[in-house]
Amino acid sequence: MLTLNSFLAVAGSLLLLLRLDNPNNVYLVQYRSNLGINDVEVGAAREIVAFAAFSLLVLVVHTLLSIRVYSIRRNFSVIVLAMASLLLTFSVVVGNALLALPGALPFLLGIILVFVTVFLTVVDRKH
Repeated sequence: MLTLNSFLAVAGSLLLLLRLDNPNNVYLVQYRSNLGINDVEVGAAREIVAFAAFSLLVLVVHTLLSIRVYSIRRNFSVIVLAMASLLLTFSVVVGNALLALPGALPFLLGIILVFVTVFLTVVDRKH
């Protein structure tokens, strides 16, 4: 799980940071479907960089939390890491959706496949 989380955080952060090539430095940062014509809000690159920082922060905090919980119960530690994997996956999906990356679908499907494989491996070890 820790390897998966590290991969998601680093790959997701790099994918976002390497796509910051807009010459106007204007990016879509919010989508609100209830606003009608003004349904999107734009912002600078720092909002997109915040997604990359968020991914790395999630990795560090959940890893430290998992280490602390491991001495109490191993299963809780695995659950903490699994929740981090889910959160990192959502972060990559949302960040890529905001940047509207056309080539992100195969990458995201690969991430989901890895997550499902690791989850099934953890469940299978319990039996």
